[in-house]
Amino acid sequence: MAVSGTTLTATATDNQAVGATAQAIRSAEYFIDTPPWAGGTPVAMTATDGTFNGTSEGVRATINTAGLSAGRHTVYVRATDTSGSTGPVSAVFLNVGSTPTPDPTPDPTPEPTPPTYDRTYQGTLYSGQNQVTQYYQYAGGTITGELKFPASADFDLYLQKWNGSNWAYVAQADGTSNPERVSYNATSGYYRWIVNAYSGSGSFVLGENR
Repeated sequence: MAVSGTTLTATATDNQAVGATAQAIRSAEYFIDTPPWAGGTPVAMTATDGTFNGTSEGVRATINTAGLSAGRHTVYVRATDTSGSTGPVSAVFLNVGSTPTPDPTPDPTPEPTPPTYDRTYQGTLYSGQNQVTQYYQYAGGTITGELKFPASADFDLYLQKWNGSNWAYVAQADGTSNPERVSYNATSGYYRWIVNAYSGSGSFVLGENR
């Protein structure tokens, strides 16, 4: 997901079930500030190519900011496939208003170089919720994950592997550290991450290397 000005773009993909036939994306919608589980008002998005007919679709919308207060707002997005199954909700921030005035006396200390990851997952969770990432096939080697979340929350990180009939937990970080880190010596197979909001709410970033 991304927001540029008032243009919202995302990619919806139906490929979560191992061994199952993927369904075409039927629709996508976004919500501003109030998520769907809290009664938010959906706004339809359009397919980037003009038609919803693929198992992976680029979607977009122009966000109407009329009536929104200046400052940061949260935009939630979800998609539904042709079988009627609705996928997980993802979120991104939208800033409304003028660009802040630069700090006239910035800190001269250089900012630390942020870590680089092979892949990054982002989302927003409320206490008791979890988000499952898209699974992938891995030939084997070390899988590492680093989960960052709000200081006021306690999020946990789990790595699962498909054992032929269900998803089995193979590694986890469910302490009180922030970030939570997982390192696992993986064999060949299908893997996915689960981010769980044990307590508190907010946005998270999961960085993965493999």
